[in-house]
Amino acid sequence: LHSGQNHTKPSRPTMADGAASLLPTAGCDGEDRISALHDDLLCAIISRLSVTDAAGTTALSPRWRHLWHSTPLVLDDVDLHESARDAIVSWVLADHPGPFRAVRLAGCRFASLDHDLAEWPRLLVTKGIQKLVLVNKHIQPQHASPRLPAEILRCDSLQRLLLGFWTFPADVSHGADVFLPHLHSLNMIRIDMSDHDLECLIAAIPVLKTLVLARNEPKHVRLRSQSLHCVVVDGSPVKEVAVMETPLLEIALSWWNRLLVLLEVLV
Repeated sequence: LHSGQNHTKPSRPTMADGAASLLPTAGCDGEDRISALHDDLLCAIISRLSVTDAAGTTALSPRWRHLWHSTPLVLDDVDLHESARDAIVSWVLADHPGPFRAVRLAGCRFASLDHDLAEWPRLLVTKGIQKLVLVNKHIQPQHASPRLPAEILRCDSLQRLLLGFWTFPADVSHGADVFLPHLHSLNMIRIDMSDHDLECLIAAIPVLKTLVLARNEPKHVRLRSQSLHCVVVDGSPVKEVAVMETPLLEIALSWWNRLLVLLEVLV
């Protein structure tokens, strides 16, 4: 029996039906006017779509085929269906040529990502990631957090970084191993690292302006930075915050004021 429906599964998980809604913009004469817009305008439209809809525009018509790959990538895995999230993230990171404007991975399983696309940290770095959120929430109770890939701390394009539930990489033992020349905002939540690791990390980021530390391992926070303006420290393990050679520091807040600053940092 033939139902009249096409049951062929798409070969790639990123083809979304929602992208097709862009095309019914014809005038009374039936002309597709949106496709006649300049590439810059079409790329601006694509950049505001979810990643599945944005990738799906490549199937609309030959006019759209190259545009998603020409648009700086914005990927937020919260937009993806949970059952297909890991597969889509792997495919998008591998297929899009960059640059990556903003990538937020807070729902995918990094163990699956390591298995399907082992080079994902290198791809983020080589494709020019600017804003990055990596929250590893899929960890077992009483188990140590997995190690953060060291490549993330050697990214010359990165401007904003939020890390959650990681262990500081063992092969980044001092500031000389860190290369983040354009990072101005760093937010770390439950990062397992030593006092020395934190001190060296801060000192090695030359333009860091805002630092948020939420329930991390270091008990002694020593601030040594020529660029730091704002610091928020939240968490019971911290016993001491020492400010040394930080001439531009204007705001240092403890946990009860953190929400205001967190909103200011992340928006």
